[in-house]
Amino acid sequence: MPGGSLEAMGAPDYVDVSVEVVGDESHWGEAARYVRSREVAVKVGCRHADRRATDLLMRELAGVGLGAPAGFCAFAGTRPKSSPVIRLFSILIDREVTDIQIHTADQSTVFEEPVVQVVMLAQESDSSLAEDELANAITTLSERSREAGAEQIEVPLERLAWGRSGDKGDKANIGVMARKPEYLPFIAAALTAPYVASRFAHFMASPEIDRYVLPGLSALNFVLHHALGGGGVASLRNDPQAKGYAQILLDTPVTLPASLLED
Repeated sequence: MPGGSLEAMGAPDYVDVSVEVVGDESHWGEAARYVRSREVAVKVGCRHADRRATDLLMRELAGVGLGAPAGFCAFAGTRPKSSPVIRLFSILIDREVTDIQIHTADQSTVFEEPVVQVVMLAQESDSSLAEDELANAITTLSERSREAGAEQIEVPLERLAWGRSGDKGDKANIGVMARKPEYLPFIAAALTAPYVASRFAHFMASPEIDRYVLPGLSALNFVLHHALGGGGVASLRNDPQAKGYAQILLDTPVTLPASLLED
């Protein structure tokens, strides 16, 4: 977009511009294995405080489409129009200024903060303990495998676990559940927080990521902060709700004793 056009209307540069090519594994970032595709889809979006600026880019893109090479086609219907950005803003307020009650059927119960705090502290303690236990299990199993000379095999994560992902505002959530409890230590050894962050670095505006262990489910849960370009309708991404993030992660190579896969 020629900068002079925006300058002519007295407008600053675009707040955000997103160009995605669906079909060349751009969503996989550094892990992409794209060779050649016979069909791709190009998605272009922008954000600006002045609607005239977004309308201007759309008019320019229409000209690009008309002058594109043979084989180009566009989504049927009218030309795209600018739309307002409606987004979620989460804030913290002082507990003292709130009066919280829980309503069920015809009953109303006062929110008991002390009880909730005790439960939350217990949950945090259990999560920390689960991480320590899992780390010990990983070390123990690795040592036993080496001592026994067990044959090791590398398989994609999809063979060992199920995955599901979603969003909450600008945060992406990825859950990974082992198909068998004995797979979890080996999955956890591969899916460290730094590794998962590296797989989604091209999406994340900050490196902040949390990993939680769910021992009762033989599962891991990852929370990627600032990973959706604003999230929901505020995002220009092709996947603003992280619905495909788990699938991106399921090709992760995981090493484990071959004997665990014999059945």
